[in-house]
Order: sequence, then structure tokens, then C-alpha cells
Amino acid sequence: MSSKWVNRNVHPGKAQQADPGSESGAYRREYVHKRSSRSSKNDNGKRKSRRRHRFRLRLRFANRLSALASLLVCILTIAALVAYLRSHSTDAPTKKWITESERVLAPDSGPDPIIHNPSATVEKFLAATSVADLAKLSRVDDNSPILLRDHGKEILAWNKAHAKWKGLYEAKANGLNFAAFVVQHATEPKRHAYVVQTTFGPRIDIGAYLGWCSADWDSLATGKATRASTLRAFASRIHYYNFRYTDDKAWQSYRLAPLSGTTSLYGYVARNSNASRILDIMIRDKRSFPVIVSLEDGEAGSTHRQFRISHVLAADWISSPDVIEDNISLLTEKLAFHPLSAPATDGAPTDGQDNHEDH
Repeated sequence: MSSKWVNRNVHPGKAQQADPGSESGAYRREYVHKRSSRSSKNDNGKRKSRRRHRFRLRLRFANRLSALASLLVCILTIAALVAYLRSHSTDAPTKKWITESERVLAPDSGPDPIIHNPSATVEKFLAATSVADLAKLSRVDDNSPILLRDHGKEILAWNKAHAKWKGLYEAKANGLNFAAFVVQHATEPKRHAYVVQTTFGPRIDIGAYLGWCSADWDSLATGKATRASTLRAFASRIHYYNFRYTDDKAWQSYRLAPLSGTTSLYGYVARNSNASRILDIMIRDKRSFPVIVSLEDGEAGSTHRQFRISHVLAADWISSPDVIEDNISLLTEKLAFHPLSAPATDGAPTDGQDNHEDH
């Protein structure tokens, strides 16, 4: 085996002579030491390279595993969100509304009983002699203090001259238990008294007793008012399509009548909308039903008396924080009214119209 340090001055065939003055032994030891150090360094470099390679492989695997886990979390989150939106969707087809038997009023077994006798509450309310007495018997809501302040004396005078009253029905609507009564006057139009069960006991709903609306009914009928955020009316389905609402495939028409008087308004809702579905559930054939709605898009100075029903706020005339149009769980295929468990004790029976037989 040749070597780079072979003495090239040696003649062929002649043995190499050691130079007495040279340090050949020390030179060879230095060469061996250098070669050994170089080999050791190469081995260490290879081991470090292999360790770096294994580290890169483990890091690459960890990154891929982390990315896969993140993707899986995103997929599960999206699936859960889709399931939640489907279960809380308000655009379900009409068939779903019927098959799920979602309810507006109480189930067939009847509403929860009103604590105490609701007839006694009506009797005390009609016998009140001061606005303070009316307030003690009235349901507290956003409008009742203002209505009592503005119409308290009117209510006292009207009650003093009332002729007779009787119970109509009890039910559960908009998440509230109540009993309905009709009160007739000797010379003025009748009124409806609703006894609502509250945490303080049975109370009279003042807004319903006054038939209160946010806009005057005559102003709406003559075009002086073009909208009403709150309108208490008796709604019935009709087939009247004119002016802006000639397309009976796009609109469903309703007659909106006050408790008293002959002037009616015409309300239109888009077919297959939430408002249309709710009214279809409440109103059957040509019968009327008391509702609270919001009206928009009336024409100023017009005699058309046509409005768009923008929202259905409540079934019957009892308002609550839960708007019926926004709470599908309050819907049902049919309505259920039940005779009063404690009938009225004052006054003579009224005619069938007062008993809401047209509902």
C-alpha cells in the first residue's frame, strides 16, 4: 500500500536508509495522529447528520399530525354549527309546522288554572272608585302606567255605567294564562276584559280593555297615519286584491276590524312568510280572530285603507315579551279555547256574537 509520505529519493531496488539525523519515528507518529483525528471528526459529523435528519423527520411528522388535528376540529365545528342552524331554522316548510304540532294556545287538556277566581277580579275592577284602585288590579307592562294616567278617569266613568258582563273562555297564548270576559255598556260599545295570571295574582290587562293601538284607527282609515307599530284588531281572511296588492299568488289579504265601528282596514302578508303561516293557523275559513299586528306602507291621504302586515305580535289581545312570530315553539295547527272554570256571577248572558262564536 502506497503512502504519500514515501521518500521519493530512494532508488529502486535499494533499501531505504534511515537518515541518522532525521526524526522519522516522530514524523510517522504525527501522521498517524492526524489521520486518526480526521477519521474521528468524520464519524462525529456523520452521527450529527443522522441525528439532524431524524429530528427533521420527527418535526415533519409532528407538523403533519398537528395540521390533521386542526382540520378535524374545523370539520367537527362546522358540522355542529350546521346541525344547530337546522334545528333552530325559522324557514321550515309548512308541513313541518303541522307535523310537529307546535302550539299557540294551550294543549287540549286546557290551560293552567288561574289562581283565585278571575271573575272576582273583574267584579272588583268594575267596582273600583279611583285610579289607584284600578292600578292595584291592573297588569303592569310597558304601557299600563301611561294608559292609566291618560284614561283612568274615562275607565272609571265607563265602568260605572256598564250594564252587564259575562265570561267567554280561558286559554294560554304567548306564554301567558288568561281568562276573557266581555263587558257591555248601556249606550257605548262593549269592551273585552282579560284577566292575566301574573306572579302577583290575576290582573286586568289595560291595553286590551281599552283596545289600545299605537295609531288612531280613524287616522289609519283616512290616510292621516300610514303605519302602526301596535294594532289590536279582529282579523278575518278575505279575497280582496287591488291597487298595489293585485297579485293573489304573492299576497294573502285580511280584513282588520276594530272591536266597535264599521270602518275596516285591509292587511296583506307575503304568502309563505312567518306572518302568513301564523295567521293561517289562527284564522279558519271566514271566522275572525283577535290579534295584535304591526302595519307598514300605508298611503298618506289615500282612501284605499291598505297596509302591509309587517309582524304578527300576539294571538288574542294579550301582549307579552315573546313575540309570537319569533317563537315557532308557540305555534299549533289548531287553537283551543276552554270554558271558564269559574263562570261570571254578574249580569245576564249576552248574545252569541259576544261569546266569540265567530272565532
